[in-house]
Amino acid sequence: MAKRPGTDDGMLPSPTAFRDFAAGDVNMECGDGEAEVSLEEILKLYSQPINEEQAWAVFYQCGRTLAQKHRRKSSKSTGASPVSYPRKIEGPGDVRIARDGTVKLRFEDSTDTYQPAPTSLE
Repeated sequence: MAKRPGTDDGMLPSPTAFRDFAAGDVNMECGDGEAEVSLEEILKLYSQPINEEQAWAVFYQCGRTLAQKHRRKSSKSTGASPVSYPRKIEGPGDVRIARDGTVKLRFEDSTDTYQPAPTSLE
């Protein structure tokens, strides 16, 4: 099968691969000067989904963050505030990606009530 031009594996290189980030010609600040941007904003900017490798990296870091928060919750006394406990990730707006690639979870103030998915038996 013929390979696509661009790289040895047949994939086209990203346009950002040719940019000189050290030269300062790229604004690494997010919209209002924040050092992180939401996954939702990234998806809107690129107008396409992230690739499989990027998705697994985001899933891994989200799971790791939730597990760390769960361990902290378990090790704290029972008097800890429920606001500090991990919550359900509602969507890509809750996932924040920092300039260095680390993933943070930010939850908007909400009722945070567990609602099971509807079943066909109802």
